[in-house]
Amino acid sequence: SAYKAITYTLFAASLKMLSVEICISHTSATIYCILAALCNFSATAVPFEDFIGHPFGSGAGDQSLSGCDECSKNVELSSPFPFFNRTYIRASINVNGVLSLENSSSLFRHSFQPPGFPSSGRATVAPFWYDSDLRGTGVMYYKFCTSSQYLEEITKTIGKLLDNQQFLPNSCLIVTWDKVGYYSAKTDLLNSFQVILATDGRRSIAIFNYAENGIQQSFSKYTGLYATVGYNVGDGVRSFTVNGSLTENIGNIDENPGNTGTFGQWIFRL
Repeated sequence: SAYKAITYTLFAASLKMLSVEICISHTSATIYCILAALCNFSATAVPFEDFIGHPFGSGAGDQSLSGCDECSKNVELSSPFPFFNRTYIRASINVNGVLSLENSSSLFRHSFQPPGFPSSGRATVAPFWYDSDLRGTGVMYYKFCTSSQYLEEITKTIGKLLDNQQFLPNSCLIVTWDKVGYYSAKTDLLNSFQVILATDGRRSIAIFNYAENGIQQSFSKYTGLYATVGYNVGDGVRSFTVNGSLTENIGNIDENPGNTGTFGQWIFRL
């Protein structure tokens, strides 16, 4: 399997809501945010197999989790990752479509019940926080990328967000939830999505990718909740939640243009 990143249209458009959030938090992006919010750009749907131009899976050197429910993997980041006013050296990746940034080696088991943001506690990045279950089907792949080709593509993708200042990431973490089922070991509706975390040691970026028809289930009958998409700093104040989170509309995130102008693709400066 492979995804293909849309590097040329990634910053073609920006929703006003996200533009305001970025401008408040990161003044260096103010001019770009205003222009992006006022301009009208077209968006293009991207098939699942064409999302990122590099393979993922065990054959591509990824590590994986499968055949489990409520399972997490604690990893040491290949380089320190700044996230707002703190820097983290570990991440806890969970099958429920969320990861937390950590400085402790203890494993953090994320709740299958997504909270509303902002919330106090751990710093979290949630491309699709939902009650997933890999016991029936699906795999969560993860890997660190340090190759020059990968990092150069990320540089091109996010350069405009920094007012054309050069962003040269020295590492990234890619996590892909591939055709994952839902609780309890259900396999009739599957979700496929991805998060890319990249940093240059001073600034950090998150990219959320959703395959075309990649989100087939967003509501958990067990919890009575819909999925949450966004990030949470953990101080009870700062966070961002994609419009539609915790409602039935979040199930359409793969069918609507993200803040990038591309269907199923979002980007955030952290």
